[in-house]
Amino acid sequence: MNSVDRAFSSALDLAKSIRDREISPLEITNVYLERIDRLNHQLGSYFTVTADRAIELATAQTEHLAGLNKSQELPPFFGVPIAIKDLTPVAGVPCTYGVQALHSNISPYNESVVWRIEAAGFNILGKTARFPARAQSLEFRIHARRFQRRLSGGRSGGFVRDRPRFRRRRFDPRPSFRLRFSGH
Repeated sequence: MNSVDRAFSSALDLAKSIRDREISPLEITNVYLERIDRLNHQLGSYFTVTADRAIELATAQTEHLAGLNKSQELPPFFGVPIAIKDLTPVAGVPCTYGVQALHSNISPYNESVVWRIEAAGFNILGKTARFPARAQSLEFRIHARRFQRRLSGGRSGGFVRDRPRFRRRRFDPRPSFRLRFSGH
């Protein structure tokens, strides 16, 4: 299987290949790191790449795998590379929340999901990009402003604002919830 096929394999297939010793954790980590190095400047997928940390862990996992019998237990995703979203703190890795100004914000702790990911045997390659909410496309912002007048912001789905406005009279025997909370 070539490196492109390996890069697009599922985590279960990679874990099985590592258990069957068809590929080592170090080899598959190098495949992913090479693709990140080659394509990240075009795609902008990663804010932070932890190549040194990933290679160090993959080397340790490869050595550990070499010293084991096939019958010994391994974590379910032993040696499988994974990326963490930039919103999730990982100890010793910058956590920018999608804002470049926070590039020096080094997380002092792991979030609980990171503990679980590491316990499952995954190898963290880096933090993937999360673009801030204000980085929406111009087309989306124009579309939202155009239809903003029709939206009520509540559960009515715009029904209240699309109707002609009138005040409820005191003697109305059927009070309307929508009219009462429509801002009049």
